Order: sequence, then C-alpha cells, then structure tokens
Amino acid sequence: MLSLHDILNHYDVKPNDVKLVRHGNKEMPILETFQNNRVYFECYQSFQSPNKFKGAKHIAVFAPGHKTSAIF
Repeated sequence: MLSLHDILNHYDVKPNDVKLVRHGNKEMPILETFQNNRVYFECYQSFQSPNKFKGAKHIAVFAPGHKTSAIF
C-alpha cells in the first residue's frame, strides 16, 4: 500500500513541512471544482486567512469523502 508519507518522501518533501487541509463543501463543491475548474479552485485556495497555514512550507489538500473520510 502506498501512503501519503511515501509519496512525500519520494519527492523529497519532509512530512513535517506539510499541513493537511480538508476543505468543506460550504462554499463550493470542492472535488467537482478541482476536477472541472482548476483556475477557480486555485483562486479559492489563495484567499485563505493569513495565518490559516501558519508554519507550513506545503499543503496537501483533501476533499470531503463519505462521513469523516477524505479524498486526496
């Protein structure tokens, strides 16, 4: 099984430098927007509050899945 940790290590990204972000669906359907309108999705992500990702060099973005699961 391939884990997120394995993927990060493969690309020489230190897992401790990554903040995991699970967007909600209140503002827009995250997964559908990511798949069909990448420009809008990236614009949405760029307008997070200033300290939202404080201390993170990278973010790994997830869309809500079923109940408490998430889709990378």
